[in-house]
Amino acid sequence: LHVEEMSTRAAAGVGGRGPRRDALTQFDECGIVVVSADAEIPALLAAHAWEEAFWRRRARLRATTRFLVFGHGSWDQLRAPFFGLCAKAVYRVVEPGWLALPAPEALADTDAWLAAQLRAGFAALSPRSLSPLPLLGIPGVTADSERAEYYRDPRQFRPAPRARGT
Repeated sequence: LHVEEMSTRAAAGVGGRGPRRDALTQFDECGIVVVSADAEIPALLAAHAWEEAFWRRRARLRATTRFLVFGHGSWDQLRAPFFGLCAKAVYRVVEPGWLALPAPEALADTDAWLAAQLRAGFAALSPRSLSPLPLLGIPGVTADSERAEYYRDPRQFRPAPRARGT
């Protein structure tokens, strides 16, 4: 997709990177696919309802949701996590049976889904298409996440941006 975007821009005589290439680069660096059999969990995460999703619905999140780190930069940074570590997420809702798939099959299925999603929405793809996700909020990533007040720190768990004009 990177090459396709560069070729399209070059053919149109447009220089620079553009929003599609920026989004692809961000996802390549720090992307994560959040796969859930509970549609409410991705909706809460996308709405920045961090404490609700990660803490109050923790048991449901653990039972129904998988966090598939895609970005190579995020993988590297998770070896020595730091305050504020954030990924750029895309959300996928699946049938509950998906959770029982063997890992290689689940990953292959997600790869195919992601490729189709990126192609289908390629024209509108931009960095705003990706949702921020604080990686240290995922249960088990850090011991700090084992207490509710951890999710109330707005320096790490930022509220959703206000709509323009409000």
